[in-house]
This record gives sequence, structure tokens and C-alpha cells, in this order.
Amino acid sequence: MSNWKCVRAGARALIVRVVAAAAFAAAAAVAQPAAACDLCAIYTGTIMRADRTGAWIGIAEQYTHYGNLKEDGDDIANPDDEWMRSSITQIVGGYTFASWIGVQVSVPLISREYRRLEDGVATRGDEGGLGDLSVLLRLVPLTRAYTYGVLHAEVLAGVKLPTGDSDRLAEELAEDDHDDEDEHHALARSVPARAAMARPPHRPHHDEHEHASGVHGHDLALGSGSVDGSFGLSLFASWKRLFFSAAAQYALRGNGAFGYEYADDLLWSAGPGVYPLLGHDYTTALQLVVSGETKGNDRQGAATLGDTALTSVNLGPGVSLTWKQSLSFDLVAELPVIQNNSGRQVVADYRLRGGLSWHF
Repeated sequence: MSNWKCVRAGARALIVRVVAAAAFAAAAAVAQPAAACDLCAIYTGTIMRADRTGAWIGIAEQYTHYGNLKEDGDDIANPDDEWMRSSITQIVGGYTFASWIGVQVSVPLISREYRRLEDGVATRGDEGGLGDLSVLLRLVPLTRAYTYGVLHAEVLAGVKLPTGDSDRLAEELAEDDHDDEDEHHALARSVPARAAMARPPHRPHHDEHEHASGVHGHDLALGSGSVDGSFGLSLFASWKRLFFSAAAQYALRGNGAFGYEYADDLLWSAGPGVYPLLGHDYTTALQLVVSGETKGNDRQGAATLGDTALTSVNLGPGVSLTWKQSLSFDLVAELPVIQNNSGRQVVADYRLRGGLSWHF
């Protein structure tokens, strides 16, 4: 085989490794509401996987700033300057048994600072500690290398275990969404009901509801107290130096601490990209990432919480780098372009996420 053919063969193998990893990372590491995706986010990027077996280890960081206050999808004033800063550092590791099967364990360390209204007074605080640990099985049903391109597909399935502190969920027992109200008003605060009927007349806040906060207990909880399922699919196709990737992850949530049940959550990501630099020992990939999330209202006991649903779409650039068959790095910056929420929530105004891994 000529030197040029060796370079092309090596480049194709590296493309499979870096972009297949980056494709699923775009969906799995996305996080919009803190209580939704921050808890179920499972980092699966920056992993040199393809046809290499053995152990690997990595670290991932996801930083999200929540500073935009919305009520039922509309921007509202934030006179008390409520915000939350969420940092999730994940220690990830796993073992690839063969080119088509492997396992992964993710241990998240969460730190959250916030400013919110408590009893009508703006208060600063923080939460930090271990989050919910995840264990995943990875399957590769398709990998094909052609003269000018690559096709690759991956399937992930696993569980999230209740290792994180869920004490903050006790706050939801006292929130006003659990008060007994007339049937029309209760239905009006659910996403399906608002889609099926006109918005009810505006009602002035009662005195005790005058200073409702946009940062809730479900936003600050480090864990859900439930055993949840996680299922994902990623696809990647390339032609010469161009590529396109798409991925989706579905979180099937169970009943957790204090009778709280987070709504099932769908994360997705897609976008075109290009390899400006490509060599036998390295790759550099640039991508335009469009990502999003859809989740409904959470439940606690028989009550539906009217301030937890969200549908969002984000847009931003991403970069991925690899060196030889061991080192991998990726970084994505995102800004929201669509955010439709229920009730009053503080939502994300920007996010940074990235990771570094080493395959032994």
C-alpha cells in the first residue's frame, strides 16, 4: 500500500473515532433546565472507541448560566436578579470489549450557586456534591468505511442510579403549585391544556404568591432519588472532508424521593461539519451544532407541577480534536434560540461544555 493510501486509511479510522464520539456527545451533554438535563446528562463524547479495545478514562465539564426569567414562555422582568450557575464535572471511564460492544460509568460532581427569593427576600446560596451515577452499555450495529466516506451508528442503553442528594425536592411539597385550586385554573397550568384551550384570564397574585421564585427545589437537587432508564442513538456520515451527525437520548424517569417524578426527557442534536485539518496522527473537526430538549411537567404524588415543562432549541459552534489513537478533546458553546416553558422558571442564557479523554 502506498504512503498516500496509508494516510487515507488512517484518516478514515480517526474520523470514525472522533466524530462518532462527538455526535452523541452533542445530545447527551446538552442541558437546559437544571432539574431536567443536568440530572440526566450522561457524557459520552471524547471517547476513542471505534475498533480499539481496552480501558479508557476521561473528564468532562458542563457549565450553564441561568439568568433569564420566563413565565409561560414569555420574558418577564427580573428585578431581584435571580440566577443560577451550574457546573457539572463528570469523571467517566469504561472498557471496550470488542469493536461492537463496551461499557461506560459516569460519576458527576455538581456545584451550583444561586440567587433567589426566599420568603420574599433575595438570598444567595450554593449546593454541591455527588450527582446520580450512570452505567451504560454501548453497541455499534454499523460501521462502514468507503472510498470517500464513513457511515457509523451507535446505540446506548443503561440506568441512572440514585446516588445524589435529593433533599431539595422536599421544597416542592410547599410550593403553591400544590395548593387546591379550581379545576380550570389547575388545567390551565399544564402544557397540554394550554395547547387545547385559550389562555385563561389573568388573575392577580395572592399575597403569599406575590414573590414566587424562578429557582425551585427541583432545580437545585443534586439527585432525583429514582432509578431511571437512558436510551440513545447516534448516526454519522461523511464524504471527503464534510460530515453530518445526529443523535438523540431519551430519559425514562421513575418515581423518586418525596414522591417526586421528573418528566421523561428527550434530548437531540444534529449538524453539519468539516475537517479543516486532517492527518495520519491527528484530526480537527469544526461543526455547527443545533440541539434541543423536550420535557413535560414533573409530578409529585397526584399533583402536576406547573413550572417544570420546557421545549428549547440551541445553536452554537463545536470543535473536536484527536491525536493518534489515544487523546481526544471536544468543546461546544451554545446559545438558546427557542425557549417555551411552563410557569415561572429561570432558564439558560448560555452554556459551555467540553471533555478530554485518554484511551490506554
